[in-house]
Amino acid sequence: MKKHLFIAALLFAVVGVFSVSSASAQKKVNVRFKAGTSSAVYAGSVAGYAYVDYVFTAKMGQQIHALLDGNNKAILGVMRNGLRIADDSTETREFSGELPANGTYIVRVGMMRADARRTKTPIRYSLEISITD
Repeated sequence: MKKHLFIAALLFAVVGVFSVSSASAQKKVNVRFKAGTSSAVYAGSVAGYAYVDYVFTAKMGQQIHALLDGNNKAILGVMRNGLRIADDSTETREFSGELPANGTYIVRVGMMRADARRTKTPIRYSLEISITD
């Protein structure tokens, strides 16, 4: 009986490792604004269910404008503390709005689920992030 429990636990651990590795197939980019500017442009690519997080710090009341250019399969979401800050949860290529609190924010770029299932080759995009007072 103990042998069966050990084998089951070992199998569960192996499956868990593979699940975590596929879920963490992402990239994190720290957004840097050049001195005297309030926007930054980044080029990247995503494939399948992978995504790229663009991380920055901002203050409550500042305005954000995020715009994707390039392949129409790429989408973005703006988040704080793991939650979208937009009122709607639609997948979009552009977002503008007021930031609700001081802290760290993420602009996440990925693909729509249907496209992620069908598209295994990377799609290229360009992302512009602007933060203004």
